[in-house]
This record gives sequence, structure tokens and C-alpha cells, in this order.
Amino acid sequence: MPYGRPADTEFHRHWSKVSAASAITKGKCYACRYCHHKLVYNTGNMRRHLETCEKHLKVLREQIASKNSASNPQRQRKLAIPTLTSAQKHEFDLLCARIPLLHGHSFALFECEDMVSLFRKALPAYKLPSRHAIAGPLLDTVYMQVKTEVDSYLSSTRFLNVITDESTNINKNRISNISVHTDFGSLFYISEDIGTLQMNACNIAAWVKSHLRDLSRGNFARINSISTDTCPTMFAMWEELKVPQSKNALTVDGS
Repeated sequence: MPYGRPADTEFHRHWSKVSAASAITKGKCYACRYCHHKLVYNTGNMRRHLETCEKHLKVLREQIASKNSASNPQRQRKLAIPTLTSAQKHEFDLLCARIPLLHGHSFALFECEDMVSLFRKALPAYKLPSRHAIAGPLLDTVYMQVKTEVDSYLSSTRFLNVITDESTNINKNRISNISVHTDFGSLFYISEDIGTLQMNACNIAAWVKSHLRDLSRGNFARINSISTDTCPTMFAMWEELKVPQSKNALTVDGS
């Protein structure tokens, strides 16, 4: 470097001193370290050259990109953890509640260790409902859904084959039942607690007719048959049912 001036290390590291091309430039000639272009020592010219030197600019861009990459490391890759929305969770809960209602399984089925393991592997994001959850609002919701489906199917059926009988429930309450036999098998329609009502022929016939009116949408001609047991009360009830609106119905001995 020429005497009398401090060396600009950051600037001069881009240049290397070379042999002079002539006696005039002896000892003052420098070459660009990137493109090897030669210049007589002049900081202004040398700076302007670096600003337009494509090879120098390329190296500069690479250095900036490397610096930015080091200061902003890639974010950690997110793990693919399965998730469910609240709507999806509710939909699955209702599907579970349909199983005890439609197939007669215990509410505790979904607390069985093997069932829990199955769902944990098949659908890790879903937690099975407890038997208490199924027996509560979930069952009420599913019951209304299934009732709507059954009512819709029965309303579109031309003829109705009715089965009725009296029994007791698990609480020993007296109940009367109505089912409807279809191409898909018997569909439960209603079980009603009759309480202290005396179930003689007249009362049974009145109870049955009130539900047949709802079941047939007021069109008794759709009642194709009525099946009961053969106790004396039912024999008497058959006579009570032989009214003009239902005279075409066939009363069947269900014994």
C-alpha cells in the first residue's frame, strides 16, 4: 500500500497487488480477486468496480443469504397429530349411542378395555364416551333421531301390520306396547305406562285405536292386520275394534 495512508482492510481484501503492466504503473497496480480486472490504485475507481462486478455481487448475495439463514433457522417441523373438531366428536358420540339403542348392547360396552384399545389405535384423536354420557342426553338425542326415521318410513308404507301386547318393564310397571311388522322386520313404535288404568276390552281397544289413528295418520284403511295374544280380554277387544273405520283389518291370533 502507498505510504502515508492507513490500510482499509475490509476494502483491500477484495484486491491483490500484481506486477505493473508498464513503468508508469510500477508498484501501484491491483487486480480484483473475483474477476481479475486490473486497476491502478485508486480507491474511488476500485470501489466503483466492486459495485458493478457481477462475480463480487454474486459472492456478496451468497454471504447475505447464509447470514440470514443462520440468524433465522427453519422452524421445527410440526408433528402430524390427529385432531377432531367438536362437531366431529359429537357425531361419533351419537353413533356410539345408537349401538345400545338399536342392537341391545350394554352402555358399558365402550368402557371395555378391548374396545378402548381398538379406538385408540383406529382413531387416536377420539375419546369414547362413558356409559353415563351415553345413557344421558346422547341417548335422548339418538332416540329422537331414530323415532323420526321410523315415523318417516311408516308414513310412506302403504299397509301397516300392527302387533300389540301388555307387559311389565324392569321397574315392574305395567306397560302396553305397539310394534309394526315390515319387510325389514318388526319396528318398535311405542311403550306406554298405563299406570292404574283397568285394561279391560273397552279400554284396550280405545288405547289401541288412539295410537292407530296417529300411526296411520287418520287413515285406518292402511291397517292391514292386528296381532295380539289369545287371552279372553283380547278376544273381547277384537270385537271392540270391529268398527267401520277399521273393518278391513285382519285380527290375528298371536299365540
